[in-house]
Amino acid sequence: MKLKTLHLDEVPVLEISGRLDGAADNIKLVTAVKELIRTGERDVVLDLGRVRMITSTGLGMLMRARNRMEREEGTLHLCELTPRSQELLYITQTRPLFSVHDTRNAAVEAVHVAQ
Repeated sequence: MKLKTLHLDEVPVLEISGRLDGAADNIKLVTAVKELIRTGERDVVLDLGRVRMITSTGLGMLMRARNRMEREEGTLHLCELTPRSQELLYITQTRPLFSVHDTRNAAVEAVHVAQ
């Protein structure tokens, strides 16, 4: 998994590519979210458009990141999900737990509307 942090219109975006499968380097995701929270960010966008696969362990990591944001009264916004990732959220019935957007711009706009 590769993780790139950027800001779009002052909103933190974590751009993830590769596999989200629970391998040791995927701890980067939870660490990156914790670091953004530490710096005062309460709404974070995860761009999953370049994620080839999400395993059950990877989904668990997304849930950990989501729960961490929720404890801090923030929101984790997912965007650019592949059809395979969308299907995983529906099959596992976790789709309602996330704020999901078709595009990165839509996710960023949702953050601004919520603020």
